[in-house]
Amino acid sequence: MDGAKLDALRQDLAARGTKALLIIRHDRIVYEWYAPDHGPERRHYTASLAKALVGGMSLLVALNDGRIGADAPAWKYIPA
Repeated sequence: MDGAKLDALRQDLAARGTKALLIIRHDRIVYEWYAPDHGPERRHYTASLAKALVGGMSLLVALNDGRIGADAPAWKYIPA
């Protein structure tokens, strides 16, 4: 973990409107940053995260159950 690279990442994300950054490696917090109006005690809106988790877990279950293949084209499963 390169501190200068992590700082550069934080600056880039902050410029794009990111309000918080938390990086954990090997069960340890290696980088934590919050915009002035945010912090670890503040609740964060997680709708986008929830969609990714639900979609990802659904895909994993479908793969595990053999309902879809890893290289299957998406058009076979999405109605026109």
